[in-house]
Amino acid sequence: MPFDGTGVSDTTALLIEAKEIIVRHGWRQRSRGNTETGFCVAGAIIYASGQPYELFQPSHPTTVVNRTIHNAMSVVERAIYKNDRQLGQHLAKWNDESGRTVDEVFAVFDEAISDSISS
Repeated sequence: MPFDGTGVSDTTALLIEAKEIIVRHGWRQRSRGNTETGFCVAGAIIYASGQPYELFQPSHPTTVVNRTIHNAMSVVERAIYKNDRQLGQHLAKWNDESGRTVDEVFAVFDEAISDSISS
């Protein structure tokens, strides 16, 4: 898995890897995406975990990987909420907002990574 032996929490490592996936493959809206079309924020987090999309259960984070994905998404949603209270904390809604830019996506990842390290 991409978050072994990095000296940071699994959640932090997953956020770092998810951001790098968007750097490498691009960012997209209205779809989780793939390596050819780019990834949305949630799609990049799930892809970075190595977990197939269809096995991720957001309402039942029972496996270690699902808990780590859920934790990573929660940290990103808190970073979004700090900066954009009118959208609330819904990750997909924020990602797909018209006019959203990849620079905003990277800024939220950076804040979430920082928050994850300091918690």
